[in-house]
Amino acid sequence: MPGVQVHALWPSPVNPDVCFAEAGFTDFGDADREWDVQADALLRRVLDSMATHFGAAQLRHSPLMKTPPWHRRLFARPAALPLHEQLALPMQWDSLPPADIRFGSSGARIRAGAGHLLMWIDWPSQAPLRFEAFVHGLAAGAPVMQTDLKWGALWPHGGH
Repeated sequence: MPGVQVHALWPSPVNPDVCFAEAGFTDFGDADREWDVQADALLRRVLDSMATHFGAAQLRHSPLMKTPPWHRRLFARPAALPLHEQLALPMQWDSLPPADIRFGSSGARIRAGAGHLLMWIDWPSQAPLRFEAFVHGLAAGAPVMQTDLKWGALWPHGGH
């Protein structure tokens, strides 16, 4: 899309992953409970901040649904999972279709999937702040590193 830069954003270290290794990434480690909590908080901050800067989030894919337990199906209907889970679940399960979430009409969006805890962020050139400032604000004091990789190994399939 003209006037949009595509950036990749992920928490590190990453669990050992063939696709990240093929891309040239080397900061691997096993995630523990604390890492999971921090990564989840990052996803929520990204969604909140994108909505603040660019407008309301809109799913551009069929929503993932929560199906009621079998004993409640006569009285309850399936419901769309919260936005955070629409983004997080395709990053955990490569069997799910990629997430595609747009924000307002600026061209800003997040895509994710293929079982990688990695967000592809379309950042409009007319954004109210630079992407680097956005990332440092999200980091909540954690170190931020820019990494050059062979991105094709990590690109989410579908929803391009």
